[in-house]
Amino acid sequence: MAKPNPRPAIMENNDRLCRFCAKEFTGRSCLDRHLRTVHFKILCYKCKECGKKFTEKFSAKKPVDISHLKLRFKCEVCNKTFKRKQSAKEHHIAVHLKETIKCKMCNKTFLYPCSLSIHRKKCLKLKTESNSSML
Repeated sequence: MAKPNPRPAIMENNDRLCRFCAKEFTGRSCLDRHLRTVHFKILCYKCKECGKKFTEKFSAKKPVDISHLKLRFKCEVCNKTFKRKQSAKEHHIAVHLKETIKCKMCNKTFLYPCSLSIHRKKCLKLKTESNSSML
């Protein structure tokens, strides 16, 4: 079975814009990767342990570390374990150091960067909507 070609999804006048979701990319290779992994779901990489297929090489390696080897990252203070090193680090900063991150648009505070990122998108959307309603 032939793999779908991501090239036809490129709009004629813009070789960096996805025609499926209108997301813009810095270059052609980034757009091609986006199309292969997000819209076409082309599974090119296989886990050597279980045979499961993935769209990205790093995703094929990740299950080996996490699922097959049961690799975990432990909080040094409370011994709670996490699948990702970044999650253990964020937990330590938020729970044990009690550090918060502030939204620059509305000053609301968050414990985790991912929470701020989700909020920031909503905050930006509200700001954009309120600015367009003033016009």
